[in-house]
Amino acid sequence: MTLGSPNKLPRSRWMGPGNACMSAGDWAGAIRAYGQGLMEQPLLGMHYAGNLERARRYYRHQRQAINAQGPGSIAVAVAGSELGTNAAGRAFGVTPIRWTLIRALR
Repeated sequence: MTLGSPNKLPRSRWMGPGNACMSAGDWAGAIRAYGQGLMEQPLLGMHYAGNLERARRYYRHQRQAINAQGPGSIAVAVAGSELGTNAAGRAFGVTPIRWTLIRALR
């Protein structure tokens, strides 16, 4: 890759979006942006690496705080159904369960 001048680096495409995510507290978005920058612009690796590590540290801290709140702080519901035969009947049977879950999660 020719840069024209030995002291001139290519313009960073992912630093701005990564910094915007960091400012908004979106650590996962910042990690995604800085990681993409590392892959697409390895010459700027030294610039992306520091920000990537900082975003990862904040993300780990955030996840540890959420996990410390205990299992009651996270609510997940997973439902599945095979739609191969009698889809209308199955949808009718699943609907009351879905509404019960929605009311419970409010």
